[in-house]
Amino acid sequence: MKKCLLVCGYFFPAFKSGGPVRSATNLVKLLKDDVVFDVYTSDRDMGDDSSFSNVNLNSWDNKYLTSNVFYKSPGYSLISNFKKIFKTDNYDVIYLNSFFDLHFSIVFSILASLGMFNQNRIMLAPRGELTHGAMSLKHFKKCFFLSVFKAFGIHKRITFHFTSEQEVRESLSYLGNVKYKLVPNMHSEFPEHKLKDKAKGSLNIIFLSRISPKKNLTTIIKSLMNINAGCINFTIAGEVDDALYWGECISLLEKCPPNININVLGSIGREQVGKELGQAHLFFLPTLNENYGHAIVEAMMYSNIVMLSDQTPWSQVKNHGGYVGNVNDVEFYTQSIVKLLRINQDEFNRKTKGIYEYSLSILKRNETLIKKMFD
Repeated sequence: MKKCLLVCGYFFPAFKSGGPVRSATNLVKLLKDDVVFDVYTSDRDMGDDSSFSNVNLNSWDNKYLTSNVFYKSPGYSLISNFKKIFKTDNYDVIYLNSFFDLHFSIVFSILASLGMFNQNRIMLAPRGELTHGAMSLKHFKKCFFLSVFKAFGIHKRITFHFTSEQEVRESLSYLGNVKYKLVPNMHSEFPEHKLKDKAKGSLNIIFLSRISPKKNLTTIIKSLMNINAGCINFTIAGEVDDALYWGECISLLEKCPPNININVLGSIGREQVGKELGQAHLFFLPTLNENYGHAIVEAMMYSNIVMLSDQTPWSQVKNHGGYVGNVNDVEFYTQSIVKLLRINQDEFNRKTKGIYEYSLSILKRNETLIKKMFD
């Protein structure tokens, strides 16, 4: 069996960082019988001030399924304790799950360039960080690091893992000619399609993602501000990643008409995610960019209509009952929501069935590709 060192900023039981932690845990679940994983990760969830209560810190004496997990505390130095942490370098693959994460990617790239790891064994998944939408945020800082990364030639000696054709095109525009694999992310276990109650004139909408400019919650709120008829229950669930941006969102929410019932949940665990998606009708995410979009996949599998920007790999859902528009096309989103308010239960369930079957066919094909990723 192949042996892989999986390095990621967050891992089970973390959940607040959204897609990246799900990508890592889902991968371990799928390949546990084919690949031996050691997982090196943080001792806490995103934004938390304290460690997980049920783990052994700075030790490999932790298990997730068949994998050994090392939960690193903030004060524990990787460089000073390198030989203590990694007593062997017999990994077939060292799999990094970020491009810009200082402690869980950049440091490993530096160590590899110093000969501490075999650079030819490194696979790096940028997780959408090198797409145009992500690079537009803190652009100059990211471009500076990218230029240093390329100046040392590290990009030429590792293999990149991209999850969509769009991510390949946009990432290569920054990286240049590099080795890469195009393999989708692994999804969670999916439930059966569910018939839901949906009355004319009512609609349950959910935004389920981190609250940051990239996820574009403000466009959702603007699209709701001019809808004065019908009853809309709007649920916002996700970790606040940018306090200033959340303040802008709150100012807009206060301008929504009284028929928009707003429920702010904050960050929620996996069990509650399933509950909220099970009660929703419409998953709305006009994101600036998604290289995969775990929340989108989960929404489709939990029998929701999805309304997305054209900056995700799921744009073909518009041919199967979903809605896809330009990132900031408020008028399109408003008109589409009004249409969904008017549909009855039978039409709603026909739409969600088409979306469910579309996503299911893609996910089953993805499983085969993922199992070959470390070949």
